[in-house]
Amino acid sequence: MSDDFLYFDCFRCRMHTGKIKIINRVFREKIMAAFSDIDKDVEREMARIEQEYSFDPDHDDPADVTLGAYEKGIEYGINLSEAKCLFLALTTVALYHDWEKSIIAFLRKEIERNNKNPNISKWDDIVKWLEVYDTPITTYGFYNDLNELRLVSHTIKHGKGPSYDKLKKLHATVLSPKEQGECSYSVGELSMLGVKLYIEQDDFDRYVAALLSFWDYEFWNKIGDKRCKKPAPESA
Repeated sequence: MSDDFLYFDCFRCRMHTGKIKIINRVFREKIMAAFSDIDKDVEREMARIEQEYSFDPDHDDPADVTLGAYEKGIEYGINLSEAKCLFLALTTVALYHDWEKSIIAFLRKEIERNNKNPNISKWDDIVKWLEVYDTPITTYGFYNDLNELRLVSHTIKHGKGPSYDKLKKLHATVLSPKEQGECSYSVGELSMLGVKLYIEQDDFDRYVAALLSFWDYEFWNKIGDKRCKKPAPESA
């Protein structure tokens, strides 16, 4: 039997899905937990500023001290909100690049059995080699979210450019603010991201789901976990 195939075996799929779940859990329980109640954080900051102010009854008006604490507290809250959105964006980048690293390593290991030093280093290479082994990723249900994750990751890293333009052509929802969105502080040329990109928690959840779907062994077992190389077209 030929060994020229990609094998999405149960152990490997389980290893990759486990890592994705860990990233997601750490993100929620460690990073996002730090921003779980920004309103209370703002209140505490206002109280701290007002309490630590060296009040001089001969020159200071209590109302001015309270107003000053309020203004600095609001600024503190805006900074927290922007930081929250920045951490969300940076974790999105990490999420994609972990998948990219994993799939490239997987393809190289599988393909090198029969192809010496296959050139696999970017998205187009991944898509091409999957297609060679009868795995048309662009037709699978998780593809749109996975592709959007890729474009969002590159946009976060590089700002406006080809990936951002592709997101606009796709009319990606992350380019418009959501009615109940929390990340309006993260957009614009003067923001930390330097580009209009409204990534919310539900977007991150979509991306996690897409990556879990890609490495879902039940999916590969159903359609064939050994993806054989397609025969070369016959010469005319």
